[in-house]
Amino acid sequence: MLPRCVTCKVATTIPHSGIYFTGYSIGLSTETIVERQKGSSIDNALKDTSADLAATLKEKHLSRSAD
Repeated sequence: MLPRCVTCKVATTIPHSGIYFTGYSIGLSTETIVERQKGSSIDNALKDTSADLAATLKEKHLSRSAD
């Protein structure tokens, strides 16, 4: 069983401090995550997803500071 985030109560191992991780809110569909889990080990899928999450958050941060 995965640990639950203390902020949003979602069961995940992906670090996402302070954001509400649904997949959709950060631009990643749950289908993308599931496809990655099918094609490789879950650990690798989570690492890939974490990298995507970090990149997406950085892009959103940069786009907000440009406004």
